[in-house]
Amino acid sequence: MNGDASKVAEILLLGINGPITVKDATFNGVMPAFGHQLSDAEIAAVASHVRASFGNKSPAVTADVVKAERAKLGNRSTPLAGEAELQAQH
Repeated sequence: MNGDASKVAEILLLGINGPITVKDATFNGVMPAFGHQLSDAEIAAVASHVRASFGNKSPAVTADVVKAERAKLGNRSTPLAGEAELQAQH
């Protein structure tokens, strides 16, 4: 959540399925996609809240960042295949 804002947007838009490491702990689960349910502004608000809460101090994510990531993803609806795919794309 504290990294690249476009990665955060991508995860929220598509969801992620498979292993991902957060603070040296590996999780292997499923996070649902919100791209079909939430607007760019709503996704930006969720991302911004998490990036400013729970001890995080990252800048807000704008709706423009989410909009650009949504456009880049096109018609894709499948979730990211874990951290490996997320890292390969960025």
